[in-house]
Amino acid sequence: MHTDVTSVSSTVRRYGLALAICCVAIAVAWLTQAPAASFLVAITVACLYAGRGPGLFAIAVCTLAFGLLFLALGWYVPGEADIYIRFATFVAAALVIGLLIREYQDADATRRAEHEARLIVESMPGLGWSTDAEGMFKYINPRGLDYVGKPSAELDRVKGSNTFGWMKVIHPDDADRTVAAFLRCLKTGEPFVSEHRVRHVDGTYRWFSASARASRDRNGRVTGWYGTTIDIEDRKRAEEALQRNEQRLRLIIDTIPALVWCATPDGRPSYFNKRLIDYAGLTLDSFGASRAESRQPPALGTLIHPDDLPAVERVWEQAVKTGEPFSVRHRIRRADGVYRWVDGRGEPLRGDDGRVVQWYGVNVDIEDETRMQDALRSTQDRLSRASQTASLAEMSASIAHEINQPLASVVTNGYACLRWLSADVPNIDRARDAAERTIRDGNAAADVVSGIRALFKRTPAAGTLLDINDVIDEVCQLLSDEASRRKAHIEMDLEANLPPTMADRTQIQQVLMNLARNGLDAMDLTADPFKALFIRSRCKDQDSILIEVRDHGGGLADSEKIFEPFFTTKMKGMGMGLAICRSIVEAHEGRLWAVQNEGKGATFSFTLPIRREVAIPPRPR
Repeated sequence: MHTDVTSVSSTVRRYGLALAICCVAIAVAWLTQAPAASFLVAITVACLYAGRGPGLFAIAVCTLAFGLLFLALGWYVPGEADIYIRFATFVAAALVIGLLIREYQDADATRRAEHEARLIVESMPGLGWSTDAEGMFKYINPRGLDYVGKPSAELDRVKGSNTFGWMKVIHPDDADRTVAAFLRCLKTGEPFVSEHRVRHVDGTYRWFSASARASRDRNGRVTGWYGTTIDIEDRKRAEEALQRNEQRLRLIIDTIPALVWCATPDGRPSYFNKRLIDYAGLTLDSFGASRAESRQPPALGTLIHPDDLPAVERVWEQAVKTGEPFSVRHRIRRADGVYRWVDGRGEPLRGDDGRVVQWYGVNVDIEDETRMQDALRSTQDRLSRASQTASLAEMSASIAHEINQPLASVVTNGYACLRWLSADVPNIDRARDAAERTIRDGNAAADVVSGIRALFKRTPAAGTLLDINDVIDEVCQLLSDEASRRKAHIEMDLEANLPPTMADRTQIQQVLMNLARNGLDAMDLTADPFKALFIRSRCKDQDSILIEVRDHGGGLADSEKIFEPFFTTKMKGMGMGLAICRSIVEAHEGRLWAVQNEGKGATFSFTLPIRREVAIPPRPR
């Protein structure tokens, strides 16, 4: 609206200027009695400064004033013959002046437009050029000439041929197709578009995009061509880099050991990588319109195992509905008809507004992994059965090892009883003592069997409150004869008034007996005449009692390996004693370990928890 008002106001001012000039001319003509000259000057000024329309308006006003004021009012004497000639001459002169001024203004506007156009063409960031209808150059901007380093005459078309001089600056691989395209455009008048490499004056080639359009006369005939050639080297390099990246990405997607797919926001497949196409033997076209009751295309019914299809459809429908990632394991049919397990996962790509714009998914073949897991489970089952068998063998060996000691004592006491009864004068008292020891050792063997059975059944030990010093003293009495026979002696260092512990008496006796006998066995292998076995008890802390069995034997090579089942350092050992001892102590919430002495031998130590609920009175000494 503002533009229209401004345009009207400018037009009114120009016509007003023309009218004012005419009024001044009329006044001057009246005073000078030279109307023709005054009016012609006014017409010239109006045409030059007021414009074409106001100039014609000035011609009309001046002609009317000349006719009315100077002819009709009798300025000239009537009847003179030249009055009409002068009037006609004035009108003709006015029209000629207006026409000449118009032509001058048009030519000046054309020159200004051409100058501006030349400035634009010469300043543009490209190579501007024009040719005639035959392809002969009429103009090449300085930038183009400077770039190729040749004058325009050397770039023209060779007359009478289809050869162009500019072919010398086009890359040999691009010259023929560029010339063919330009000749076709010269013949048909179609716009010319070409991308080719142009040689710089320094000999390097750069990519350019050339385009030109034909100019036509009123009859539609081509009169020339106007074109630009723009440097696109950077764009080409960017495109080539993008193509390389796309190719590299596609190569990665096609070669990774996975089946990659994409889907539209509504769940319809839009892309499969080559591995998926080769794996399934199906193309993207195979996945046409989805079924009305499902988003899944019909081809999925042949691709996914029938037993897995309902679950896959349910998971996929839920994912598309909620936009949440999904994961599902199922079987798909390979191109050879074999079904294999895959792990399928999908993630949505969301736009700035949070809506899903694409689904990306991958299916990883886990058939070998699944088979390995099945094989592993089968192996674990076999190992479990083997372990049970080994545990049974271990328990049998443990029973044989532990029951051997009391049974040996039974046999020894039986022989002693027979010896006392077979004497010339039977010693009934000694025989009775031997028989009682036989009964005691038999009961001990039964207790050992019961204890081992409870140990391997993982049943809690049937504990009672024990004075550990009393148990140590009893074990030492049992071993006194055996120690004397081995020319060794047992020394005890027992802390008085130790708190009681809750334990199975027979099992703790078994541990002490085994550790003491191992110490005696170790000292049998040494030549040292001093063979002493030290047994010590004391409070370790507020919660536990510590018992130590120290010998002067050959020591230990590995203080942990000796506790492993079936590991032994004895010629006729079974390697079960220490393993059973550790199991017994740990079942009583204690700990058993061994250390090498600084001098000779080794020390076996174990702890038992203190029970302070009931106090045991000191046993009589």
